[in-house]
Amino acid sequence: MRTIQLACVLGGLLVASTARGAEPEKFIRLVEFQVWADWRGPEVPRLLSNIYNETGKSHNFQLPHHLFLWNADRMRGWVDEAVKLGCFNLFNLGDDTRAAEGYLFNDDGLNPVFRDFYLKTVAYAHHRGMMVGVEPRALPRPVTREKIRKWAGTFLDPSLGKARVTDVIKLSIEWLDAYKHNPEIAEETEAFIEGIREVNPEVFVYMDSLTHAWGKPRAYHYWLMARYPKMIISHYLNSEQVPAFRAAGAANMMVQINPQEYVPENGQFFVYHDRTVKMLKDVVNKKVSLLSIAGVNYGYQFYNYDLFLDIVRPHINLVGTVAELRDVVKESHPARHVTKADVRAEEAAARR
Repeated sequence: MRTIQLACVLGGLLVASTARGAEPEKFIRLVEFQVWADWRGPEVPRLLSNIYNETGKSHNFQLPHHLFLWNADRMRGWVDEAVKLGCFNLFNLGDDTRAAEGYLFNDDGLNPVFRDFYLKTVAYAHHRGMMVGVEPRALPRPVTREKIRKWAGTFLDPSLGKARVTDVIKLSIEWLDAYKHNPEIAEETEAFIEGIREVNPEVFVYMDSLTHAWGKPRAYHYWLMARYPKMIISHYLNSEQVPAFRAAGAANMMVQINPQEYVPENGQFFVYHDRTVKMLKDVVNKKVSLLSIAGVNYGYQFYNYDLFLDIVRPHINLVGTVAELRDVVKESHPARHVTKADVRAEEAAARR
């Protein structure tokens, strides 16, 4: 009898709560599932665990290249995981980690060693209904439109067929030497974006920013928002920057969360569930409409991801195509007028 009474009480509370509560606002339009080169085998997390147990930190960058690989069968598995989780519409290959055969990209474009793997992976992700992105590491030097056109033609040329052409380029300012405060970063950004457009105007480019000095709006960000008003600006590892960048006029903020990476306490063989939950709650509270979950193939378990993604599930209303993404991103209105010369001066001063 008590069990029945308790069930009735709980049922009544649930009905009352549902009746009173409004439908959750569905404002999240893009969620990126980003993978890096895979661990070659189970010995890799064991090695990372041993390092962590000894030092309190461990990171894939500490390991030799032969422990990583790009494999088409593995990538199809990761695409399937992204689809199964039901919270993602962009599958992104990040070129942060070098595999035994090198990086996905070199100064000439898509590394020929990985060409077959890469195009098959892009086609499979499209087949499963996802948009496909890449964060390339190596850019041609110097970054000019002409060099970018040749570089981009290796994997973005429409003649490859729509199924095999990448939809989104995630351009990290890290690869434009932002850590060193590159005085030419505005010119190089413009050359990159315009070079990509000349090869394939359908491709969407967004900027991945950094922490440290780049965690607050700089002259570069103001220039970028004016030059490309619908630009998405992503930030790495937390959501703290959102208010400052919105105040600066940024309309399209993306938060990148790495569930298995926590500076300064890195340990890339498990998931920092509590920290991930905290950041996802902040994403929801700040109504951030663009989200990246990165490094998913390190320390991944479907069960853990399925649980913490419950926080964002009620708010998801994902776009299906790049055309739809272009429709939902808004125009930024930078609070300061900044020229390329201003960017050059600020970065040159920071470099000294």
